Amino acid sequence: VETKRTLGSLSGLKKDVRIVNVKFLGTSGGATLSSGETATVSYDIINVTSGNIPMLVPKMEFKHKAKNITISPMQSIVDLPSGEGVRYTVTITAGERIKNGDNAVLLYLSADDGATFTLMNELPFETRK
Repeated sequence: VETKRTLGSLSGLKKDVRIVNVKFLGTSGGATLSSGETATVSYDIINVTSGNIPMLVPKMEFKHKAKNITISPMQSIVDLPSGEGVRYTVTITAGERIKNGDNAVLLYLSADDGATFTLMNELPFETRK
């Protein structure tokens, strides 16, 4: 899955950031999150601009309300040099009382001032009791 969005100028630089190689992996394998289980979402963030991007903030949220499922705290990327990338991993933990169903995580990037850098990537997964 690859999403790309070009922003206007910020500090004189054209912003072009990509989220690629998105993967959801539950303990039981595949895109399933079971009761009491921990899963990881990993992806690469690539800077294809001609300059460094300071204070990039990865964001992740659920498409549908997700009771009893938590996301690990997101960490800012202080500086992403031109032409470089970073592998980013987030942990999702299901409580004992989740319900069977379908959901999705939405991934995107923003600047520390809240401006969005990329379109949302939608990564579907299944939940099981």
